[in-house]
Amino acid sequence: SSAAVVLPAIVRDFNIDFAFGQWVLLSYTLAQTSIMPMVGRLGDMVGKRPVFLGGTIAFIITSTLPGLAPTIELMLLFRVLQAVSAAFAIALNYGIVIENFPSSERGKALGAFGSIFAAGSIVGPMLAGFLLEAMSWRWIFFVGQPLSLISLVLAWRYLPQVSPNRPGEFRLDRLPLAVYRAPGTHVVSDIWRPALDSFPPSCWGCSPSHSSRWRSLCAMKHA
Repeated sequence: SSAAVVLPAIVRDFNIDFAFGQWVLLSYTLAQTSIMPMVGRLGDMVGKRPVFLGGTIAFIITSTLPGLAPTIELMLLFRVLQAVSAAFAIALNYGIVIENFPSSERGKALGAFGSIFAAGSIVGPMLAGFLLEAMSWRWIFFVGQPLSLISLVLAWRYLPQVSPNRPGEFRLDRLPLAVYRAPGTHVVSDIWRPALDSFPPSCWGCSPSHSSRWRSLCAMKHA
């Protein structure tokens, strides 16, 4: 939500088309949602605590990189890295709450956790707008690290290690994963077609004569 607020400024700063600039948002969303099933399975194998701690550490590092990006290409790469680390940091949050609270307190804990997320969705865009006016869009990628550090310290100190629920071989069933990815494929090929068209056709292995939908299918093939 914060990145959406400053997207017009990013487009102006890098002197790119707005359709191409939408990949600042799209790359993050696709990378994060695509990897979440694997993060969930990994949490079942090794436990949720190490996955959360590792993801938080990675998120602190990768969240800084987009603010330092000198080109749009590096910006998109850094956004993907940020999204992957964010998936490790947040995919197991509700599971962690359920594991560490008894059934009598679980509803209250989940409600409080959901309230924090809702507050973040309100405060984030407001803070992004303030930073954009007072400083630069790059600062939205620097302000979250203190909170992430606090979260890391508290989790390291107070979050217990719970035995994995389903230890074993890392495997994802293809059919459920395909069903999970299908909506994302539809979004990319239809709703985000202008963003796909902003790339040169050669990026997808297509010729300039290919239609917009064909380029979208090429993108899916190379995804």
